[in-house]
Order: sequence, then structure tokens, then C-alpha cells
Amino acid sequence: MRSLQIRQFILRGAAAALCAATALSAPASVFQPQAMAASAAPARQATRAAAPAQPPVRLGVTRTITGVTVSAAELRLRSQAAPPVQPRQARQGRTAVAAARLAGVGLSGPLALPGGTSSAPSGPDLPQVPTDTIVGPTFVDSDFVPPDTMGAVGPTDFLFTENGVFRGFLKDAPHTQVFTTTDVAFWGGVADPAGVSDPHVRYDRSSGRWFITEIDVPNSDNNILLAVSSGPDLATASWSEFALPATANTAATDQHCFADYDTPGIDQNAIYIGANMFGGGQPPCGGGSYKHSNLYIIKKSSMFSGTANVTSFYSVVTGTVGIETIQGVDSFDALPTGYAVAVNESANPRTALDLWHINNPASLSPSLSGPVTVTISAETGPLGGVLSANNVASLDPTRGLDDLDDRLFAAVIRDGHLWTAHNVAVDASGNASAASPNRDAVRWYDLDLAGPTVHQSGTVFDGAANSYTNYWMGSIMPSGQGHVALGLNRAMSTTVVAAGAVGRLASDALGTMRGFSLIQNSTADKYDDASFNPNPTNRWGDYTYTSLDPCDDMSLWTTQEYIAGSLNPPSDWGVVAARLPAPPPATLAAADPNTLTVGLNSVSVVVTGTVVDGSGFYNTPDTLTDPCRKTISATVSNGVSVTGISYLDPTHVRLTLSTVAALGGTATITVTNPDGQSAAGALLALRELTFLPLMQK
Repeated sequence: MRSLQIRQFILRGAAAALCAATALSAPASVFQPQAMAASAAPARQATRAAAPAQPPVRLGVTRTITGVTVSAAELRLRSQAAPPVQPRQARQGRTAVAAARLAGVGLSGPLALPGGTSSAPSGPDLPQVPTDTIVGPTFVDSDFVPPDTMGAVGPTDFLFTENGVFRGFLKDAPHTQVFTTTDVAFWGGVADPAGVSDPHVRYDRSSGRWFITEIDVPNSDNNILLAVSSGPDLATASWSEFALPATANTAATDQHCFADYDTPGIDQNAIYIGANMFGGGQPPCGGGSYKHSNLYIIKKSSMFSGTANVTSFYSVVTGTVGIETIQGVDSFDALPTGYAVAVNESANPRTALDLWHINNPASLSPSLSGPVTVTISAETGPLGGVLSANNVASLDPTRGLDDLDDRLFAAVIRDGHLWTAHNVAVDASGNASAASPNRDAVRWYDLDLAGPTVHQSGTVFDGAANSYTNYWMGSIMPSGQGHVALGLNRAMSTTVVAAGAVGRLASDALGTMRGFSLIQNSTADKYDDASFNPNPTNRWGDYTYTSLDPCDDMSLWTTQEYIAGSLNPPSDWGVVAARLPAPPPATLAAADPNTLTVGLNSVSVVVTGTVVDGSGFYNTPDTLTDPCRKTISATVSNGVSVTGISYLDPTHVRLTLSTVAALGGTATITVTNPDGQSAAGALLALRELTFLPLMQK
């Protein structure tokens, strides 16, 4: 029997106040999406983002870091020889931040109660109904709490990167395991011997490589760890690994500080990583409290040749009523600039997002401008903990699950719009600035970067007067079709924690999400990490991630946490990934022309379909250059050859056909979208030529 070891990592910023038992009780009832801020612009606006007017440009400090390359075979040997990891408790400085929240005090003044505005009627279930799940690592595989819930989909594999364990599976059933290692073994001598924390993963379809980030955890002057694979196949890929110093040797460059909570974003030019800086316990960065937030820009192409050009921007922003966590932004758009975003933490309630603009990110001297503020509906953060039935069953029945603070969980740009989400607390009307909020909710944003302005926003919350459910830990992702999935957790004091998702179609009303669909329910076991965790709530999260299939540009995958069983101490988490497929192709309705003559070398036919609840034809964009790219296709029965297909719009495709070898009769046309879903219709009449005999004179 293996020995049980626990690692309790740093409390992520202003993590959780202990939830009030009177505010979190009774069963769930109504799900309400919320329209908060909606413009009159169309739901999808595929225009390149125009750079907004920016404040003065700021230069950073650039260094070149040499990496270490490790083969797949060496990684397997490392993992087999990895020694047990010793328990790790939260650093005192981060625990003090949570204690301040419990006392109702912000980082530099009073901290008002959380809250939001507006509401909308309930919607139907998630349009992307989960069809396939991959059960990922559990606490038994890791021995670390929390997991830092993270996973992403690639061309053939799905990779989980959790605290303590990285594990990859084939994304298609039966999901054979193809990769496994401890995180300590993965980094080897690149990381500090004190250990590592906060792993993140992305598959970058513009380069066909995996990227992993993490931090190592000496008391001060730690590194942001960054690795890039040689290719998409986890079973055979080698990795180039880098230790990027988060500090330098002066007070202005954070000497003896500690960089916490790396937040990566990636585009075709660079990797953008935010970090929250804390005191490392010695001058000039004494104590253990929050100092400010930094941003690091890594030229992506430099990493492919074994070096990393990293530009550090120190003290980019300092939150005063909360920790201002800078989130790097992923982008599918081919933009010349990069972005980072955060909730503005300069006043309570919070009424804006901060948006930074990174100029020349693919160069050796990128610069930073901003922030530009984007006005949002007022909010004052989450409730301070979510009480589930798993907690009620424990020895401390009023100690809930961590809901962190109002930091953003990932951000992504698609078609000139930036999508992101975070935790807030609301009342029964969805008001995030109410005097007495009593439930947690997930607020999401769709920013039009041409402004930048809020194009639409909404809140996922339960509008019941009593017996209401909490929603938290949301991460959002749009597809190429403009459909959206938002993975999240929900729970209340009489229900176990559920992992699931909500979503919207591109055609849905602005600001709305449809209903919750369950991915994985927790067991009924108690969940309580009090034996090793001095924080006011049980550690949960610290984040989640929702990713997009790089091959079909349609299928969305979300990675969420649940309670998998009961160990001693009872903190047996699990993570699960679910595939959320797109709606099917449009229903085939007509062909023009609908009658063809047998024997034609080439003829053009336009197929018309009708839309039913988000269905439609789709083709992956030409900008998707990953070799795994899948495209729309078609077949026709009766011996008709399809020699070409052109996607016109969601209800029309043009087929180029040859009827040279065709047989007469009614032919069925089948159109298959890149994700493999098909629609068929008997739309073509094939007419054979009839030759009359010559008349004899």
C-alpha cells in the first residue's frame, strides 16, 4: 500500500473567506442565464481587432535563457525513478490574505460584500451535449491538493497536467493512456528541488506543439517553468524545458520576491504569462504579503531552437482591494499584437477590466501599453466559499470549498472578440453588487476588441428565492462556428459537487447561456482537508480550462474537478474531461439543379440546408495549417463522383460532380462536417440519355 502524502500549495491570492452557513443551504431549483450588457452588433463579428488608443508604451527587461532537451525515453526513466514528494503546507503570507478576507478587510481598506444585475428566463439544456468523457488523474495518482484543474485537447491526444502528475490519453475511445509522469520528474533538474506548482497546458495549433507552464517553489526568487514539445504525439515527443527567472537582482526587478499563479496565454507570436508577486521573507521583498503583478513575454519561435527570449515587465499593476491577477490571452486570430487582461482591483465594487496591449511580441524587444479600461457591471467578488453536501458530511460541516476571488480563469480571442469568465457572488436577481449576496455565480464576457467594449456578458446563477445552487470555477471557449461552452462546478449544502457545462449557440440572444448539463457527479464521500490546510476553506480548483479541438475547430472539451472517493485525510479529488460536440450539419432540403444527366464530366450543384437549433454546414478556415486539419466533405450515391466541395455558408455548399459512371434513379447526397457528423437527403434525380434508333428510308 502506498504511503499517503499531501502537498497543500500556496493560497492563490485573496482565496476564500469561510462561507456563512445561513447563506448556503437547501436544495437547488432554477437555472437562470443572465443578460447583463448587450450591444446591438451581430453575435459574431469576424473583423480583425483594431488597436485601441493606448497610454504610453513601456519597455521591459529582456534575457535569453538556454533550455534543456529531454527525450520521451528519458522522461519515462525519470518518472520510474522519481522519489516520493514530501508534504507541503500553505505559505503563511498567503494564508494571511485569506484571513483578512474573513475579517472583511481588503488589501488596503474595507472589503464590501459581493454582488451583480439583471436576469433572464431559464434556457434549455446545453446545446453541446457531452458525448464522451475521459477520467483523468485523482488524488491517489497525485498526493497533492488542490489539483489545479487543467487539461487540453490535441490532434490525437488529450493531456491532463495536474499538481503532482501529468497524464495523456488518446482523445478517441477507448482513451488508451499514452503518457504519464510526475511533474517533478518532468522538470528534473530544471526546477528548484523545493518542488513545483500551478501547471497549465496548451496545444498550439499554429506550431503543432504542446506548451506546459508551471512555477517552482523555493521561498523566493523562483522560476516560471516553460516547456515546449517537439511535436503533437505525446508518446514520442521530446521536450525543451526552460527555467525563466521571475526576479532579478534589484528591488525594481523584484529581488527576493516570489512569483505565484502563472497564467499563460499563447498566440502565433509569443507566450504571455502573468504572475502575482509576494514577499519572499527577506529584504528588499520582505514579509509574505502581495506586492504587485508582473507580465512575462516569451518569443515563441526562439524556443524551437533551444533558447527562450523572455522579456519581463515588473510591477505592471498593483491591486488595492484585491490581487489583480493578469491573465495572458490565447488567440486564434493572426494578430500583430498580443493581449493580457485582468479585473481592475483599484476600487470596490469592481467596475472595469484592464486590458494590456503587447506590441511587437515576436521581436526581441516587445513593449507594453495600457491598461485600457473596459467598463463592466459592478461586482465585488465571490461569496467566500461554497458549501456542498460533501463538506456537510465532514468533521467541519460549515467549512466550504474555495471559490478563490474574482480573477479571470483563462481568456481567448476569436474573430476579434475576447472571451473570459470568473467567479462573482449575486442575490436571487443576479445582482453582483447587491447589499446581501448569498450565492456564487459565474460571470462571462465577450469583449469586442475594436472598442474595446463589452459586446455581451452574462451570469450563470440560480434565481430561486430559497434552496439555491452555487456555480463557480467557470472557463469559456468559443468554436469556429461561434458556439460557446462554459465548463464549471455547481453545488449546495444538500447536493454533492457536480462537474458540468453550460453553453450557447451563435444565434442565441446576446448575454444568455442555456441550461446545465452534467458531466460527472461526485461521490457522497466527505471532503475535508483541515488536517493539513490552515486556510478558511477547503482547497478547490485553483482553475479550470476549456479547449477547442485543433483538427475540426468545432468540438469543445472542458476539464473539471469532482470528488472521486474518500481517503484519509478525506480530500480525494478527481478530474474529468468531456467532449462537447457541435450541432449536426444543416438538414438537407434541396439541390439546384436537382436533375442531372448521366455521362457528364463536371457539373456544379448547390445544396441547400435548413437550420435546426444551431445545426449548419461548416468548414475549417484556411488559416488552420495544422496537419490534422479536417475539412467538410460529401458523397453522392448511384456512382456519382464528388470531385470538389466549397463551403458557402451554414446553409449552402457547392458540389462539383461527375456523372460519367453514374446509374439512373434517385441519388442521396451526404454532407459531412469536419467533426464527422453527417446529414443526408435523397435530392438528386439522375436521368440516363435515351438514344432513338435511326429511321430507315
